[in-house]
Amino acid sequence: MKKFFLFCLMATTILAFDSCRKDPIIIDDNGNIVDDNHKPIASFTYTTEQITGGLAIKCHNSSSYATRYEWEFNNEYSYQTNPTFYVYAPGTYYLELTAINDYGSDRTSKTVVVKYNPIGYEITSLKLTKIPMLDSNNDSWDTGLEGGAAPDIFFKILDENASYTYYTSSLINNVTSSAMPVSWNVPNVQLEIGKTYKIRFIDDDDFTSDDIMATCIWEIKASQEGQTTINWNAQSGTISFVAGIRWVYPAKGTEELICVEEGSNEVIGEVLPE
Repeated sequence: MKKFFLFCLMATTILAFDSCRKDPIIIDDNGNIVDDNHKPIASFTYTTEQITGGLAIKCHNSSSYATRYEWEFNNEYSYQTNPTFYVYAPGTYYLELTAINDYGSDRTSKTVVVKYNPIGYEITSLKLTKIPMLDSNNDSWDTGLEGGAAPDIFFKILDENASYTYYTSSLINNVTSSAMPVSWNVPNVQLEIGKTYKIRFIDDDDFTSDDIMATCIWEIKASQEGQTTINWNAQSGTISFVAGIRWVYPAKGTEELICVEEGSNEVIGEVLPE
């Protein structure tokens, strides 16, 4: 009986001693328990804010299982959890985060593109690459002519109040699918960023009223700054065109900076029913 009691006492002592030797639980800044099965996962987003003469890049750390952080932004370093960096000139900057704990590290980075904020834009050219050659009744647009004929196309730009902002006096005659693409040069008509316009393609008809071939919703955002062409494609696939863009900026010394995301310059639009 004494031997059994001594054996149980020794086993209890060993278990108690072993439990004292276990590593303490590590908890990261986000409340995650860190152990040898959870090496850090680096992750972050950022937002921007206008400041006098520049732009503040505010980092939002979303890493997992990390206990410390190392940031690098354009050769500037920070060891804060959510630092803020500052830029005062346009350019391409690289923002990198290394997340660390006692079991390893993980690294991730983003490209931050900073440009001047435009106050408007101009459409300098328009190249029509696709449009239906038959109307909704599957008839030729020029139904006033015997047997129909290929359309004679011009376009108009309308604002939100359906007032004509611009219309081309340049008529492209007898347009067929095989004649595509067809192009127009556009004079310097300044449009507003973020404002919705309608680009309307019309068949000129001398015998009856002009036929509206398509009306497209058009909007340019400041995030597209720097692009010189915009591809417009209808969701239905019925019409597409390419617009040449010239950006308009404020006077020298009064510019503001914006951060733009690199991405596609394609604008998927909507064709309005007539």
